[in-house]
Amino acid sequence: MMLAKMGHIPLLACNGQQALDAVHKDSVDLIISDLQMPVMNGLELLKRMREHNNDIPCIIITAYGTVETAVEAMKYGALDYITRPLNVNSVTLAINRALAMRHIKQAKASRLLEVSERTLLV
Repeated sequence: MMLAKMGHIPLLACNGQQALDAVHKDSVDLIISDLQMPVMNGLELLKRMREHNNDIPCIIITAYGTVETAVEAMKYGALDYITRPLNVNSVTLAINRALAMRHIKQAKASRLLEVSERTLLV
């Protein structure tokens, strides 16, 4: 699997609800979701995550891409919207970009927390 070769540990979910449950239970750095899934589709998964103020980056992949679903995915915070057939270089770039953005946000949050703690100690 491509993610394992990149050094990542993928968690698999059979549908959107399982993915949402995994996000609440496990530490997840990135979600790569199909648009069309049973129980809960990728857009609904993204929408439900954002309702809970979850800022995990998300990449939507689909064989049924339309401009409308791409716009809706971005509206709900998807970082990328990739159509099939997949180009390995494009997917790798999207994954690396999403993880880099996540690490930058975490570093900023950590620095803000440090400043906040110092301010409280003064």
